[in-house]
Amino acid sequence: MASSSFGLTVTFIGDNSANFGTMSPGEYKKISTNNTNSYTYCNELQVQSDVNNPWQVRIDADPMTHSTRPSVQITSGFRWFATAGLYDTVSWNDFTAGIDKPGFNDFSSERNSLVYTSGKCTPNDNKNDTLGGNTEIQFQYDVVMPSNATAGDYSTTITFTVTQ
Repeated sequence: MASSSFGLTVTFIGDNSANFGTMSPGEYKKISTNNTNSYTYCNELQVQSDVNNPWQVRIDADPMTHSTRPSVQITSGFRWFATAGLYDTVSWNDFTAGIDKPGFNDFSSERNSLVYTSGKCTPNDNKNDTLGGNTEIQFQYDVVMPSNATAGDYSTTITFTVTQ
């Protein structure tokens, strides 16, 4: 009897944080730090399954909290964007059909948002996102600082959940 496994690798580009740097009230900023290819992203999840069952990725973030005044929070204007594909050492296979919400999505509009569902793409030999290969889900983030934001450093925790 063959054993089944479900592996998850999370790869962050650069530091394990997404740093927007100093911003002024009302300012917009996007971060996507990997500029080594024709596309850019801030971080990437790599999901690999060999059990041929659909799986899902969800994303969530706490409100952005002021470093010295925890009661000061930014609850909207922080957004995520995802794209996906499978790289099989030869070519990039577009799996964007698995992306649940195209474009930028505000973290505050839905908790634990569905990002990706496998099995929505046409399997092509070994290029199946439910069986073998690393499906790469890449993220960009942006933020618009509220016009009434308190000056200071803010932080949040982004949580990824993978279920099968």
